[in-house]
Amino acid sequence: MRNHYISSILNFIIIGLLCSCSNDKTQEKTSEEALATFSLKPSVSIKLGESKEIPIVIKNDNIKALKLTIDDSTVTSWSNPKNKVSYTLSSKKLGVGAHTLYLNISLKDGDQYTETMQLVVLSDQVPSKWKPTIKTVLPHNASSFTQGLEFSNGALYESTGNFGQSIIAKVDLSTGNHLQKVALENQYFGEGITLLNGEVYQITWQQNKCFVYKQADLTLVKEYSYNGEGWGLCNNGKQIIMSDGTEKLVFRNPSTFAIERTIQVYNNIGPVTQLNELEYQDGKIYANVWRTNTIVVIDEITGKVLAEIDANEIEKAGKGGGDVLNGIAFNSDKNLWYLAGKNWPKLFEVTFETLP
Repeated sequence: MRNHYISSILNFIIIGLLCSCSNDKTQEKTSEEALATFSLKPSVSIKLGESKEIPIVIKNDNIKALKLTIDDSTVTSWSNPKNKVSYTLSSKKLGVGAHTLYLNISLKDGDQYTETMQLVVLSDQVPSKWKPTIKTVLPHNASSFTQGLEFSNGALYESTGNFGQSIIAKVDLSTGNHLQKVALENQYFGEGITLLNGEVYQITWQQNKCFVYKQADLTLVKEYSYNGEGWGLCNNGKQIIMSDGTEKLVFRNPSTFAIERTIQVYNNIGPVTQLNELEYQDGKIYANVWRTNTIVVIDEITGKVLAEIDANEIEKAGKGGGDVLNGIAFNSDKNLWYLAGKNWPKLFEVTFETLP
């Protein structure tokens, strides 16, 4: 959680890696020695919606079969291929992000080899520019190292971080005081929260724990374990959506916390990393970008960035002696957004407007 917002074109190289899976032996070959090889140039990238022909050159008459797999899905295969074959890849089926292509090579003597390459799919649109307009300035508890904000039934809930100071609380909007709160044990660093089906989910940074509380009284009812870091949470009414500080967002089953799908967040230039606190509204995921005053608006299905919100003026008006912008929540009762930051003395009620 220390790096800045990164948005750049990934430069990928075709890896000429061939490995034999028989007789417990491994062989590595250069592209010139390969039995069959991808013939695209390095740093292959396309825009979402475009198609790309993937040509494969056959260099050995003893190949019994080829199988092409993209990420974890087999898309096509060839029997006794000669000279050259190809596959037309549709980026619509992939979504934005970096994808790995695997060419599985089976020889007639039973040996098997695999060659890989990578392809990046960029967003097909330049993100719109939005700005927040302040409607009301409310008090915020400056002792709160804000990690997560969310409204439910008109009430604001907040999760805070730091070891020995992490809590989950129901907040009085008029004063910023805590109406209810539960403290985490000292070994836990609290992160994002979300509320679904009468329960409050709270993740932790590097302790691999998600705590689940009853919304009515914040009584702990269960907990889940997960791999990797925890940063932000939101939900789409059916799934828990979680960030881990990378460009990836995972969609989890709320009853098991198992991952059901993953999207990568890309704009028209490259990946958007450091995704932190999250909020969901109308098929879009709003994400604070760590260590910046930018909030990105993400398409839930494709992962592409639809808009970027410049919240620099919010930080100037509200930071005081606090830390970075972090905390975004939508109040459906008032159709208004709420923005805060870590240890800020102010909470902002805003609307978002598209810049010309």
